[in-house]
Parts: sequence; C-alpha cells; structure tokens
Amino acid sequence: YARTPAILTGTAHSQNGIQVTGVSLNCTLIPNPCLVYPNIFTAVPTVGTPVTPSLFFFSKDYKQSFVHQGRIGIERELVSNLSLAVSYMVFKGDSLTHTRDLNLGAPISTTLNLFTFLQHPTARPNTAFTRIQLFDSTARSLYQGLGIELKKRFANRYQLTAAYTYSKAKDNKPDQTAVVVGADDSKYVQNQLDPESEYGRSDLDIKQRLVLNASYESGKFTMGDNSFLKTLLSDWTVSGIWTMQTGFAYSATVSGDLRRDGNSANDRVPGTERNELTTPNIFTLDMRLGRVIPFTERYKMTLLAEGFNVFNRSNIATVNTAQYTTALTTPTSNFRLARTFLGERQLQLGIKFDF
Repeated sequence: YARTPAILTGTAHSQNGIQVTGVSLNCTLIPNPCLVYPNIFTAVPTVGTPVTPSLFFFSKDYKQSFVHQGRIGIERELVSNLSLAVSYMVFKGDSLTHTRDLNLGAPISTTLNLFTFLQHPTARPNTAFTRIQLFDSTARSLYQGLGIELKKRFANRYQLTAAYTYSKAKDNKPDQTAVVVGADDSKYVQNQLDPESEYGRSDLDIKQRLVLNASYESGKFTMGDNSFLKTLLSDWTVSGIWTMQTGFAYSATVSGDLRRDGNSANDRVPGTERNELTTPNIFTLDMRLGRVIPFTERYKMTLLAEGFNVFNRSNIATVNTAQYTTALTTPTSNFRLARTFLGERQLQLGIKFDF
C-alpha cells in the first residue's frame, strides 16, 4: 500500500472554498491598492476583481493506492565467471490517484475543419466555482518487463555486464501531484469525466533498453626492463557505460483549449491515441580513465579523467508536441522538432586520495 502524500491532504484542507479567497489586484490604480512589506491587509480588499475559487476534495470512496509486484527468474553459469540470467517482472497498480474536474457540462459532439470531437459547454454547472477538483482512486497501471543479463565477473583483470530489457507500461495517467490549477494542467487526463477511456501507453513507457558496462585494470606492466615504462604503463583502469534505448512517449496535441474544459495543456488532436508517438532513439557513452599511484600499503592516489556522452550525440529528451492550433487548420511548422536534449558532452578531471 502507498501513502497518501501530504500535498493532497493539505490542498483539500486549504482549497475548500472557505479558507482561501482570491482577488486580482491592479497595482497601477490610483489609489494604489497594493501594500508594501511589512504592511499587510486587515480585510479582503474592496478594490480589484474577485477571483472565482476552485475546490479540491477527496472522493467519499477514496482508497489507498495498492500495487502488486511479482518477479520470477532463472540464472545459470555458462562457463567459469560467466552467467546468464533471465527474469520476468510485473507491477500492477490498483486504486491509484486521479485528480478530475467535475464542474463540467456534458460534452457535445462538435465538428471543426473535418475533425469531430467532444466539446464541453462554455458555462460551468456550478458558477460559484471555477473547477471542482476531485481526488479519487480510479486510476490503474500495468508494467510488464522481460530482462536478460549477461554478467562476466571480475577475473583476468576485466569484468563485463550486458543488461537488456523489453517492457510495456500502460495506465490511465495516474498522478498524486496535480494540485495547482494552471501549473499542473498537463497532468490531467483529456477526458476528465471518463478517465478509463484514457487507458493506454504510459508516459513512462520505454520499449527497449540495453546497457553495456565494462571495466579493465592493467595491473603491473612486466614486459621489458625499462623502469620508466613500467611505472608509466602500470595501474591503469579503463571503464565505460554504453546506453541504448528507445525514445520517450508523447501525444500529438492542440495548442489551445479545444474541448473547453478550462485546460489548454491536455488536448490531443482528434482521432489520435494517447502517447502514440515516440521520440528518436537514445545512444550515449560514458567513460572513465584512471591511474592509481600507490605510496605505501595504506595510501594511494588516483588520477581520473571522465567523459559523459563522449560522442556528443544529440539525444532528444522532449519535442514540440503541438500539431495544430485550436482552429485545427494548418499543422504547426515545428511539430516533432527537438525542444530539449538530455545533455551535451562533458569532460572532467579529478583526484582521489585513499588512506
């Protein structure tokens, strides 16, 4: 069982329509209604525009989130110091948390520029509030993964591990942190009156991932009698991690409040599935070169040179997801183009002293 985070309980206590009052002030008005610290308001300002509040409350049937976890595997030695392991993992989440806006009218089928979709009426059923947000337990998830690991234990100065995962993650977009109107709008399901219809590929789904890591220690150089070469070529360590994986899931979106639910961050292009698109594959290589300089049996110094994303590959983290504006006419020109990257090449030097 999972705990209910304090951010949910605290929001339900404070954002209940009684304790919090919102007023929009324009500080350029004369007389200026805005106070300067340390002065404080002694009453609700009579100038400015009252802000219609939003409510947050728990469903009367709210349950603690519950996750079933299972793993079964087999490992066998192939030859000396080399083993192969195969495992299957499953994580099934039930009664996960959703935040849903209930203050929406029944959606009506609407057609715009050959696209047909559901659109809510402009007026909200309860005009005293903007959103009426419900914390409920209607979300669910399912992760299944097949893992294969080939491991060469450290012997003959080197070790090697290759780990491959093929997995699938599905859910209907659970989230326990959607508590701020506006800032958290992208965390909501598109159809807030029927979250089960959103069940599909998870935001966290990564189909395939392969990680190779290896380490080699040169030890003492024993070829030849040149003491300088023996010192120079002894006690080196080379290691690296090579990561390859499929990209991240995302949806084709509309840059506006197409469905008129007051949320312009969660509308998909009509006719498209949630997270049906994937960013490009990711490849990155991190390496370390180290030289150990012993002084005595108790003291040694290690010189380090490290490189992250050594080949400086442009690994895309996020892309522009907006395919259309609210008018659903001409596609946007930057759809699917890169927006952020995972990290450029970085090099660093270090010294470590062991005693």
